[in-house]
Amino acid sequence: MTFVRTEPSFHYRALRLISKNGQWEMGLSPYYHGVRLRVGRTRRPPTFLDVCLGHESRSFLPALESVMQMLAPLEESATHQEIEEALSCIKRPPSPARPDSLSDSANSTHKRVS
Repeated sequence: MTFVRTEPSFHYRALRLISKNGQWEMGLSPYYHGVRLRVGRTRRPPTFLDVCLGHESRSFLPALESVMQMLAPLEESATHQEIEEALSCIKRPPSPARPDSLSDSANSTHKRVS
């Protein structure tokens, strides 16, 4: 998956990158407690990755590049499960499951809400 820079948005206020076919987006957004690195489907809240990088600007680019490298082998048509697996090495605090973050897996016991 390859990303290109585009105009910032509500969820990606400092830097917004969008996949070539426009299905995925990632970027950086500043908040009081630090800058957040986020990944999600286009035009949806970032549900696959939303982690705080703090205020140390030296960490922003390496973190962004690392996530881009993790997603690079995937096709743009990757499922939610494939994206989650690609990003699984990133330690994230547990969060309540949101309908838009559930796996596309046919074996999922959760119902997806539109």
